[in-house]
Amino acid sequence: MLPTPSSPAASSSASSSSSTHRPRLYIPPTTTYPLPPPPIAPSFSQPRPTSCPIIIDNGSSQLRAGWGDDSSPRFIRDQLVSKYKDRKLNKTVLLYGREAEMDASSKGHSKTVWDGDVLTGAEAMEHALDYTFMNLGITASSVEHPILVSERLATPLHSRALMSELLFEAYNAKSVAYGVDSLFSFSRTGKQDGLVIGMGNSSTSIVPVVGGRGLMTSARRLAWGGTQANELMLKLVQLKYPSFPTKVTAPQATFMVREACYFAEDYQSEIISFADPSRMAAKDVLVQFPFVVPVSDDKSEEELARMAEKRKEGGRRLAEMQQKQRLEKLIKQETDMASFREIKDAKLTDKKVAYQARLENAGFESEADLDAAIKKIEESMKRARKKDLGEDAPPEEEPLFPLILVPDAELNEEEIKEKKKQKLFKAGYDARMRLKAEKLAEKARMDELEKKEEEERVNDLEAWCAKQREDHEATIHRISERRRRKAALGDRKSAAAQSRMKSIANLAADGPAPKKRRKGGDDDGFGKTDDDWAIYREIGNGNESEEEEDDQTLLKTLESRLLNHDPTFSLTQTFLARSQQQNSLLTAFLRGDDGSASEPRFDPESLEQSYQLHLNVERSRVPEVWFQPSIAGLDSAGVGEIVEHVFRERKNEERRRMQEGIFVTGGSASLPGIVARLTATLRPVLPFQSSFNVSSPSEPRLDAWRGMAEWSRTQEFGKALITKKEYEEFGAEYVKEHRWGNYRTG
Repeated sequence: MLPTPSSPAASSSASSSSSTHRPRLYIPPTTTYPLPPPPIAPSFSQPRPTSCPIIIDNGSSQLRAGWGDDSSPRFIRDQLVSKYKDRKLNKTVLLYGREAEMDASSKGHSKTVWDGDVLTGAEAMEHALDYTFMNLGITASSVEHPILVSERLATPLHSRALMSELLFEAYNAKSVAYGVDSLFSFSRTGKQDGLVIGMGNSSTSIVPVVGGRGLMTSARRLAWGGTQANELMLKLVQLKYPSFPTKVTAPQATFMVREACYFAEDYQSEIISFADPSRMAAKDVLVQFPFVVPVSDDKSEEELARMAEKRKEGGRRLAEMQQKQRLEKLIKQETDMASFREIKDAKLTDKKVAYQARLENAGFESEADLDAAIKKIEESMKRARKKDLGEDAPPEEEPLFPLILVPDAELNEEEIKEKKKQKLFKAGYDARMRLKAEKLAEKARMDELEKKEEEERVNDLEAWCAKQREDHEATIHRISERRRRKAALGDRKSAAAQSRMKSIANLAADGPAPKKRRKGGDDDGFGKTDDDWAIYREIGNGNESEEEEDDQTLLKTLESRLLNHDPTFSLTQTFLARSQQQNSLLTAFLRGDDGSASEPRFDPESLEQSYQLHLNVERSRVPEVWFQPSIAGLDSAGVGEIVEHVFRERKNEERRRMQEGIFVTGGSASLPGIVARLTATLRPVLPFQSSFNVSSPSEPRLDAWRGMAEWSRTQEFGKALITKKEYEEFGAEYVKEHRWGNYRTG
C-alpha cells in the first residue's frame, strides 16, 4: 500500500520521526494528484433566465466558470485536454482537467489550451467549452446567455479572434464581452485609483488605474509567473537530490511551491542567517513522498535459532574442509620431498647421463632446479607447521651466493646459468637491505628532528607555536586543495578537467606510436627527464593517495602538539571541527538536521527517510525571482523596480492617490509574505515619508472570477457586450472598450 496522510501505514511509518515538530507535507500518489475540485452542484435542474450571464475566468492554468448571480464558480478545472482512442474499449475517450493525466495513455495524449499565456489551441479550447456549458446545464444548440470571458494583459488579436469564432460560430452565442482578469479583481476594492499587480500563472502584469480606468499605455509585464516558479523549484530539487529514488514530477513541484514557499521580507538577511545550521533547520519543511512498504517475513525465535545453528554448522564444515585441504597439501609435499631426495641420492650411484635423464623425466633441467624445488618445499612445510602451532614466521636469513665471485672461465654452462640466478637473487636481497637501512636512517633523522624541536619549544614556546600553526594551516590548505581538485576533475567543464584533457591531447598530438620500432629508430626520447613523468603524474594523480595519507598523519601530529602545548589552540580550531561545522551546514541543507539531540538523525537504511525531501533555502529563493529575476537568469527588472518606474511616469497627485491602492492579486499572490515584502521593497524607493498601502484579497485565485461576476450585474456590462450581429458585421477582432478591458488607449 502507499502511505498517505490518511492511511494507517503513513501513521506507523511516521512514528519513528514523531519526536520532531518540523512541518510535513505529504505528496499524494501521482495517480490522484492533484485532486480536481468537483463542481459545486449540478445545474441541469436549476435553469437560469437568459439574462443571467455566464462567467468564464479563462486562465492559462485553470478555468473557473459559473453563473453571474453566484458568489463562487460552479467548477474549477485545469486547462488540460486529452483525446485518444481506447484500444480495449474501441471507443474515443475525451478527458478534461486533471483527469487527463490519470494513466499513461491519457497523459501521453494530453495537451494544453495555451502556449504560455497566449491562446493557441482552438480545438482544445472547444473541448473545454463543451465541458463548461455541459456542466452549466446548457444543452441547447445555442447559448442564449451573455458570456463574460477574462483574458491576459495585451492579448493578441488572433487569440481573441479564435475565442470569438468559437463562441459565435460553434456555440451560436448571443453576446460576449472580454476583460483583464487582474482589473476585475481590483474592481472589488471599490477604489478609483491604484496599481494592480497581477501575479498570474505565466506572467506578471503591473497596470496603473486612474479615475476608475486601467491605463494600458502605462502597463508593464514581467515574463515570470507560477509556471516558471514551479519549473525552478523542480530544477532546484533535482540538483539537490540527484539520486532521489523516484522521479519528481511537475505537479509535485507545483504542490511544493504552493504549500511551502513564502516571500522573505528581507531576502539578503534571510540567506545570511542560513549560515547557522539551527536557523536553516528551523525553516526546514519535510516533504514525504509515497513509498511502498515491503512485506516483512517475521520469523520466530526457534527459526532464528535454527538458522544461527545452521550458519555455525556451515562454518565448522568450512573449517574442516580447509584443514583437510592443508593436510592433503602437506602429504603431497612430503611425497614430493621423498621422491626428490631419492633423485638427489641417485647421483651417487647413477652415471652422469643416466642421472641427467632421471632429472629430465622428473621435470628438471639441472640439479640446481632440483635443489631449488627441495628448498621451496621445505620452507613451505616449515611455514605450514608453524602456522598450525600459532608461531610467528622466522626472520629472513642472509642467503649465500657462492658463484658470484667465481670467474666465468672456471664455470661450466650450468654453473654460469646458476650464477646469473644468484645475481638476481642478490640484487633483490640488497634492495631489501637498503630499504631497511633507509628506514632506520629515516627513523634516526626523525628522532633527531623531534629532539631539536623539543629544544626549540622549551627555549621559545611562542615562536614554536607560531611555526606549528603555520604548518597546520599549510597542511589544511593542501588537503582542501587536493579535495577541491578531485571534485573539479569530476566535472568535465571545470578548469582542472580542461587542463587535464589538454595535457592528454598534447601527448597524442603526434598520432599513435607505431606497433614496432626499430632499435635506435624513431625514438622521441619521451620519459628520459623528470619533467616528462611529471605530465603522467598530473594526468593520473598516482601519488595523491600517498600524499593524502602523509598529510593526514602530519596534521594529527601538529594538532596533538598544539593541543598539548599551545594554550590558545582549542578543539574548535582542529581540521575535524572545521569539517564538522561545514558538514553540519550541508546536513541541515540536505536533511534538515541541525545536530541537536531533539532531531532524529538521518538513517540511510530507513525506507521512509530515503523518500523525503527537505525544503529550506528553496522556500524563499523561488519566490524571490519576482523581485530579483537575475536569480533565474532572466534579464529583466523585478516587480519593485517596475512599480517604481510606473509611479515615476505619473504626476505627483496621481501617484499619491495610486500609492494608497496598491493591490496584489493572482494565483501566486496566495504565497505568504507578499504584502510585507512588497511594502519593504517600495518603502525606500517612494518619496520620503509618503504614505502607501499594499493589500491582497483573501482568495487571490478566485477573486478575479468574483470581480467579473459583480461587474456583470452592472449596466456597464451590457454596454460592453459584442452581439452576434456586430461580430458578423465587423469581424472576429471587433471589441468594445470599457474600464476593465484591454482597449483603453489613454
